[in-house]
Amino acid sequence: MSKHGTLLTIWYLVFFTNHGFVGSSNILAVPVDGSHWNTMKVLILELAAKGHQVTVLRFSNYLNIDDESLDFRVITVQLPDSQARTKEERTQVALSWIFYNAFSKESCCTSAFWQLFVSTKRISEDYKLAIETMFENAAFMRQLRESGFNIVLADPFFPGGVMLAHYLNLPSVLFGRWMPTEDIHFRIAPSPLAYVPVLNSRLTDRMSFFQRLKNVLMYGCGNVLYHFFIYSTYDELCSRYLTPGISIYTLYTQADIYLMKFDFALDFLKPGMPNIIYIGGFHTKPAKSLPVELKAFMDSAEDGVVILSLGSIVNTLPEVVATEIAAGLALLPQRVVWRYTGPPIPTLGNNTKLLKWLPQNDLLSHPNTKAFITHGGENGIYEAIYHGVPVVGFPLFGDNYENLLRLSVKGVAVLLENLNRLSLKYNGDSSAQFSISLSTFSPALHLY
Repeated sequence: MSKHGTLLTIWYLVFFTNHGFVGSSNILAVPVDGSHWNTMKVLILELAAKGHQVTVLRFSNYLNIDDESLDFRVITVQLPDSQARTKEERTQVALSWIFYNAFSKESCCTSAFWQLFVSTKRISEDYKLAIETMFENAAFMRQLRESGFNIVLADPFFPGGVMLAHYLNLPSVLFGRWMPTEDIHFRIAPSPLAYVPVLNSRLTDRMSFFQRLKNVLMYGCGNVLYHFFIYSTYDELCSRYLTPGISIYTLYTQADIYLMKFDFALDFLKPGMPNIIYIGGFHTKPAKSLPVELKAFMDSAEDGVVILSLGSIVNTLPEVVATEIAAGLALLPQRVVWRYTGPPIPTLGNNTKLLKWLPQNDLLSHPNTKAFITHGGENGIYEAIYHGVPVVGFPLFGDNYENLLRLSVKGVAVLLENLNRLSLKYNGDSSAQFSISLSTFSPALHLY
């Protein structure tokens, strides 16, 4: 049996048996848009294939979750047009934040910490509207109560999932690693700050005294900021729609099973709990056949191929940045496959092939793939580990730096952190001016 099938079997035996479920179950899934959805969808499709009834709850401005599916039921919560961001606005806000973080001169952990707080505050405003829209819609909530769900499968990044589980009085499975501001592991398991680094600390599990002090201070400051400016909003929503006085932290700690999306092949060792199942990389799978033209491109690459992808959101770059990246890649002896949908690039080398979408897993498994240039997203990192491909990475946002740092400590990645210190002026719109040089790619790749 594959690792994928084994994990799902363990879940069925541990969770469904303990709750007395027999046969198929009626599951309410509350996912998060973007890359989070890409992995939860793998699990949902497997559940549907096993005969379980799955209903996916989405919001009307979601980008990646379609409003219908042949494999599972979809219900859409219509957000008020006058208040909710459009899909285009959500994309623009996300890209502006990512580019600011990626190319800012201020690449220290303090800047990253503050930018995470600012972006989370913005996301929390969107989530507050989504939660209010759900709970204020009496007909919708009655529909959920009368649907006969047995369980809620929720991504903890969206607090509305645990709120719905509490409201419907259903057992809950949290799928994922991240609360809106932090690793949920800190809330549900012992996490000694002497060797468990917090997000954006840029520390490893081997800390000096002053690094431990820094870790403690960041943890304490984060708790204060997040409690007063982020989670207080959700606490008020919990008191308004659920039980007076109950906190969102309490709901997170009351989940029945935590499907924790990381593996110790990547992460540092830390204490666990009996109801945590570590499933990092569960979405990885053997490769499928490549399209004929792409397969020929890969097979005939005598010096190998480098894969470049910056995740599900960043499929284009500011023109000047793309020009410089292309010029750097043109210096490589390897061929390059790059996911890019922007305008034509004048400096594009003959060795580089642009695609609007990459069969990333299939490309990483190809024997001629020599390296993977990535922003450090969780999904792509585990695919690289699964296929044994070394990584050249430069972080863009969120947990990217920490993921790449862990790989570099283990000796299988080069972290190009100096890209964040390149000369730059960026004002968050199409008139941005960049002045950078990405020849750093060449020596990094030659390490392999």
